[in-house]
Amino acid sequence: MKLYNRIFSLHYRIFSHLILLAAILIVAGKMPLCAQRVLKPVHIFLQQNKPSEALAEVKRLVADPKAMTLPKLYDYGVEANTRLYDKYNEKMYLKQASDTAAFFRTTYDIFAYALKCDSLEQAAATEGKKLNFRKKNSPLLRLYYPNLLVGTHYFYRHRDYATANQFARMGHLVPTTDLWGADSLTTATQNYHSNASLAILSYYRLGQADRIDPYLPAALSDSSRLREAVLRVASTAAAAKGDSALQLQYLQTGLHDYPASRYFFDQTTDYYLARGDYGTVRRLATEMAATDSLNTHFLATLTYAHLCLGDNRKAIATGKHLLSLDTANVEANYYVGMAYCNEAAKIELPTNINHKRYKTLLEQRRSLYKSARTYLEAYRRQQPADSAHWAPLLYRVYLELNEGRKFDEIERILAQPAS
Repeated sequence: MKLYNRIFSLHYRIFSHLILLAAILIVAGKMPLCAQRVLKPVHIFLQQNKPSEALAEVKRLVADPKAMTLPKLYDYGVEANTRLYDKYNEKMYLKQASDTAAFFRTTYDIFAYALKCDSLEQAAATEGKKLNFRKKNSPLLRLYYPNLLVGTHYFYRHRDYATANQFARMGHLVPTTDLWGADSLTTATQNYHSNASLAILSYYRLGQADRIDPYLPAALSDSSRLREAVLRVASTAAAAKGDSALQLQYLQTGLHDYPASRYFFDQTTDYYLARGDYGTVRRLATEMAATDSLNTHFLATLTYAHLCLGDNRKAIATGKHLLSLDTANVEANYYVGMAYCNEAAKIELPTNINHKRYKTLLEQRRSLYKSARTYLEAYRRQQPADSAHWAPLLYRVYLELNEGRKFDEIERILAQPAS
């Protein structure tokens, strides 16, 4: 019996050594012995559950020529960051003091190391060879992917736009890589679109709006509130490039999709005003006022468009309606006053004061100037410093109405050098 036990024990030890030898040979087949040696410190730290020390060693070895091209080094980076993530996550779950920024950076680094690992593994792979690290890391990235967007929002909210941009670009890139796999569904998700939007918005904050083009297709499919801001940035970037047609396209999309946004209305009407296209401005203002008849901003623009087109009667009617909604509206008083002046100037008096219509026409003209005076004086009270606008018109009004004292005052104002 004792002999049997000794024989069994001997056979067991031999079998165990053979198993260990086989394991070594398998690992050695995947990774050269010199590579195992150079990466051994990282492996030991991970065995000891010291992810911070393991990661520090990984970062050191990234600069080592013997290690920098080894896919396993970067896979260790994935593992170290995954463990750090778990530690931070546990602290937050237990409501212990934790570094939130560092927590999110571990998420980013999981992706960064996994991509580098996959790139090196793919470059070294021979035909028909399985990509073992890819098989391991692909599902891992899918698990952590939602956290990239959370991290992007965190850094954007804290105005760290450079880091937010880094996270957003990673969230936009990863689902299109070989490492992610043959999955076209992710690029159609809200998560993916929001990453693209935040990439654009953070580029804008960094003064790099010229780099947003690759992210626009996904961002314009964003269904969140970010899309409105994306359209603003896109129109601004197009204008900066001198592409007025593209600028207008984004502005019109914004005006259609966000009619309550004053930005798109103002920018679109400014676009046409700069080109003297007052007819289009009137059409847009009329359309928008029809959707919101109490919107004084739309009505002010419509009044101005009537004025620019010489339709003074409509300018007066729209301006008065605007003032009925907002008695303190500054623009309306000026526009209505100017429209009355324009109408008065249209009345030509006969050269002969004895003409039968002279007195009637004179009274009509004086009546229009009196109406203009009411609105222009109101505008002057509202904007006393804006003499460049009200003084020339009041000069004409007081002259026509023979108001000598007021006329002399305006004449002195106009004689003053421009400040």
